[in-house]
Amino acid sequence: STIEEAMEAEAKKKVSSPGFGIVAHPDGSITRLPVPKIPASPDSFAKGAASKDVTIQPSTGLWARIFLPAPSSTPHSKLPLLLYFHGGGFIMMSVAFKFYHNLLLKLCKAAQIIIVAVEYRLAPEHRLPAAHEDALVSLQWLQSQALMQQQASFNEHSKGSSLEPWLSDFADFSRCYLMGDSSGGAMVHHLSMKIAELDMTPLRIRGQIIVQPFFGGQERTATELRLADDEHVPLSGTDWLWRTALPLGANRDDPLANPLGPSSPDYKLFAHKLPLTIFMIATGDPMQERQVQLFHALKEAGVKAQLLSYKGPHGFQLQNGPSTEAFINDVLDYFSGHHANRFGLDVA
Repeated sequence: STIEEAMEAEAKKKVSSPGFGIVAHPDGSITRLPVPKIPASPDSFAKGAASKDVTIQPSTGLWARIFLPAPSSTPHSKLPLLLYFHGGGFIMMSVAFKFYHNLLLKLCKAAQIIIVAVEYRLAPEHRLPAAHEDALVSLQWLQSQALMQQQASFNEHSKGSSLEPWLSDFADFSRCYLMGDSSGGAMVHHLSMKIAELDMTPLRIRGQIIVQPFFGGQERTATELRLADDEHVPLSGTDWLWRTALPLGANRDDPLANPLGPSSPDYKLFAHKLPLTIFMIATGDPMQERQVQLFHALKEAGVKAQLLSYKGPHGFQLQNGPSTEAFINDVLDYFSGHHANRFGLDVA
């Protein structure tokens, strides 16, 4: 709208703070709040899991942190593989931040899964669709690892230097899952649409967990208006995130922001190729209405989908509280297979 354009033009003239500990400069650059990062611990299982950082694509600087559970009593059984995308509105955060590192380490240890957590490119330095491109490159990297593992099993001499030993030795590529929260949840949604058109053999995507996906739209939902001044993700803040992350000239109805907008795909075309999808939402999230609408749209298109709701704000899973414990327990249930009927999928 004209009013929004005027506000944006005014905002560009001065240094401002859109929230989230960010300082926005007149030239479009930003200064992020310095947050301590935890280094990977490739040689220690002291906390029940080790971690190491690996380069996925040198040309873009794309890397990931791999979490490997401590050796179990059944050392010869391969482990499920989880590709994880962190949140942060496409603008901030890192898999090395303490709260992400600790959450992923906890999930890795308790669920006995290998986690590959992707450090994708952020806006405004790299506007969308850069993050989505990185998501696909990360999954294709796992596919290449799976192919090399397959070849190595036939020919011991074919083990090349690009083969990641933690994956080739311990990962079951036929049990691969996708998961992400906030912007990372939106990345999982977009990635699943993309890979529905691709052959990922020998990688097999068994399911995806979408946690409080970060979506937007030009027309406000009732929940967004009711929670416009939310202390975690106020409307003014999320509007700024979209202006900063979307391609120049795009608005919040771009399919990159609005999965049910005027230019969004027909999900019936993809439904038969999408894996079981678990949506995890929170009652205090201003975006919950959009998340529920997408859940219903996918269900109506024929996708196997489940919706789990928790009390709390956007990002509750990174805090300490009853909802965080419930969230972790549900994720563990999903991977344990003990409640396979509840989720409608065998995870064995």
